[in-house]
Amino acid sequence: MRQICFFLWLILLPAVACSQLSLTNQRIVDSLTWLVNKAAEDSSKVDLLSNLSKKYYPIDYKKGLEYGNRALSLAKKIGWKQGVMRAYSSLAANYWARNDFMRAQDFYGESLKVAREINNKMFIAINLHDIGICYDVTGNSEKAVAYYKESIAAASANGFKELEMGTYSNIADLYSNEKKYDEALSYYHRSLKLSGQINKPLNGAYYIQKIGLIYSYKGDQDKALEYVNKAIKLFEKLGNDEGVAFCLNEQSRLYVAKKEPAQAIKQCLRALNMLAQLKGTPTQKMQSSFNLTLGNAYALAAKQSQGKQAIDFLQLAVKSYGRAVSIDKAINYRESAANGLKGLSESLEALGRHNEALQVYKEYAANNDSINNSEKLKDYTRHELAFEYARRHDSLNYEARLQKQEMAQVRAAADSKLKQRSLYGVVAIVVLLLISSYFFFRARVQQIRFKSQLANEKAQQQIKEMGFESKLNDLTLASLKSQMNPHFIFNCLNSIKFYVEKNETDAASLYITKFSRLIRSILDSARSEKISLATELELIRLYLEMEAMRLKEKLRYQIDVADDIDAEFIEIPPLLIQPYVENAIWHGLMPKQEGGVIKIDVRIVNSCLLITIADDGIGREQAGVLKKKNKFNHASHGSALNNERIAMFNARYKTNTRVDITDLYNHAGIACGTLVTIKMLLQ
Repeated sequence: MRQICFFLWLILLPAVACSQLSLTNQRIVDSLTWLVNKAAEDSSKVDLLSNLSKKYYPIDYKKGLEYGNRALSLAKKIGWKQGVMRAYSSLAANYWARNDFMRAQDFYGESLKVAREINNKMFIAINLHDIGICYDVTGNSEKAVAYYKESIAAASANGFKELEMGTYSNIADLYSNEKKYDEALSYYHRSLKLSGQINKPLNGAYYIQKIGLIYSYKGDQDKALEYVNKAIKLFEKLGNDEGVAFCLNEQSRLYVAKKEPAQAIKQCLRALNMLAQLKGTPTQKMQSSFNLTLGNAYALAAKQSQGKQAIDFLQLAVKSYGRAVSIDKAINYRESAANGLKGLSESLEALGRHNEALQVYKEYAANNDSINNSEKLKDYTRHELAFEYARRHDSLNYEARLQKQEMAQVRAAADSKLKQRSLYGVVAIVVLLLISSYFFFRARVQQIRFKSQLANEKAQQQIKEMGFESKLNDLTLASLKSQMNPHFIFNCLNSIKFYVEKNETDAASLYITKFSRLIRSILDSARSEKISLATELELIRLYLEMEAMRLKEKLRYQIDVADDIDAEFIEIPPLLIQPYVENAIWHGLMPKQEGGVIKIDVRIVNSCLLITIADDGIGREQAGVLKKKNKFNHASHGSALNNERIAMFNARYKTNTRVDITDLYNHAGIACGTLVTIKMLLQ
């Protein structure tokens, strides 16, 4: 919940800015295109082409790359280094727009190199900042902070205060995300101070609001309220209703934390009313967040109330959580939906609507499965067992009450019979004692039986939970075993994001389908020490199809399996071939401008399974040289892991599986690829 609040501005503000700038950018693009067509082949045309490339990156990065390459070619042709520097920067921005952060890093690095040669202080500071952002989004926080600090030093030395202010804020955001709250506060205060010096009050309001969020994460709700109140006053003064609404919601969240539901409900309703008046802004995620906060406030009010008032508050909480979940489902905002579903389940359970509560909780657990599968699965199972135990416990209590009522009725009947039949004195007393003894002993036996049954059920629950813990550990070990290449998964997610942003729904759907099948295949394979050759080849085919979709014409492949091979009955270690295919793509084909071909051949020779992976890439020697020169190079550890796994496989199953890697050369003696041969004796 904290991360959702913290990053809501980062999601909403760029979208608003893009919608307002797109029309302006298009008009500027049209003007620059006309000027480019009229300009002579000199430095002025390089400037126009670079500007045109920069303007295109939020509109059409393909055209942006086209104009950036034209600018770079012309600048190199006329020997104008400043133009080369600007062209590299424009190309980097367009690679950033297509989510190719590694290439963006490379081109920002080239621009920085030229900027230092010609001592362009502004571009030195900007490029350092942009390289830091590339490291930031790819998760390398240590490198990101190092480049940010270099950018700050360059900006401060040359009076670029606005850049310095923004970079301080970037560092603060990074530290906040890593829960280093004291460091984050220090850098936000530096940004706030600079916003006052350069008269940027709107930026200052954002920084004050973010400082309030940090104090709330630290648990100092009073300090957080103090800063949020300051931010509200500044946003009101600037006429920024969206900022006011967001801060009112944050106030409500803080009042919930302080156990003051009345204030929380009041401020959240104000925020929702203000949000309803806003026009032309992307308010759906804010509506979801505000309704979630309102649901939390109503739920807290219910806990502090009794009787009908508590029920009324719970029903209001259910409505608010329901609205939040509906919005999150409509926009596929799964992280926020998890919080709404959990609150809805707890409120329904408090109202005694156990079946509905359990169904909602199952949906919550399923929603959270992809975020943290093992932990959420464990929580779900325990919750389901708790529901089952609660229902059984209620049933036993109900049967005990019925038994007590039955005993009371019998005693009353016996007393009445004693009064009516006083003539039978001693006989009636004996009969009454016998009947009472009978029912007493029967009740005692049933009570002992119920306690024994309850103890047995508790023991069964413990056995189930122990079995669950064992299964969970096995799943965790299998998951660790399957984590071969986070870099590939990161690129796949970026590709999916690219297709969605370009509204290419068919391509996005196909890519997601292949990606999910690949991940499922990897997880299934990781559970076993051996899998069929057919399963391994299907996994490789999926992997190559996804890489081919992402890399397009740069990757072509061919898989040939001999006719005499029954791939379903041959078993090999899981994920045996994939690391070598990955190395062939990244170290063999990717450095080639035109890409290349990977050929996989499977056959049986002299009772041995022979698998060859051949590529027509640059060869191992040149790949090693490029790796030393390029500090942003892709790193792969899959081959080393594979060698260890093959050694363990040979030791366990007494086989003689081995891998040979051979460099390929053409008739002129120039490296033209690599051949990997895997040889396994069939048992």
